[in-house]
Amino acid sequence: MKKLFLLLLTGMLLLCACGQVPEAEAPEAPEGPAAVEPEATPAPAGEELYALLGELRETVSIGTAGSSLRAVSMAAKLLDWAEEAELTDEELLSALSPWLGEPEDGIPADFLEQLAAVDGMVQLLTGEDAAQAMGLLSDAGCEDCGYPWSEKAVSTVERLMTLAGLR
Repeated sequence: MKKLFLLLLTGMLLLCACGQVPEAEAPEAPEGPAAVEPEATPAPAGEELYALLGELRETVSIGTAGSSLRAVSMAAKLLDWAEEAELTDEELLSALSPWLGEPEDGIPADFLEQLAAVDGMVQLLTGEDAAQAMGLLSDAGCEDCGYPWSEKAVSTVERLMTLAGLR
């Protein structure tokens, strides 16, 4: 019984060591500024917008319980994204256009209704009534968003909504 136990233990230890590279064989990091690797390479802002619009398509519903709270949440995410985004109108349209296709493209026609619901919440969240905006964000569980947003963020989202034909 001891031999079987020792044999299993030895096998397990050998398997654990198989994936490890000895220190002498490990590649050395280059010296100088190139040695510092970025923590994470962010996706281009256009790809981030495309992903946000996909999330909007999946989460924002029209005329159902909680639909306005989901629209508030998406509006806050869109405005948070817009704080850092530096996109031209062409880049915005490139990320938006797949979502504006005809119904036969696989995207139901109510995407514009969903986007319009989010646009309405963007207007409420960036309007003059700060108490209303804070109440909406609190109700939607978005207290940790970037409220109040800069004029740059508001302008970027307004450009997006204009390109979508909502304004």
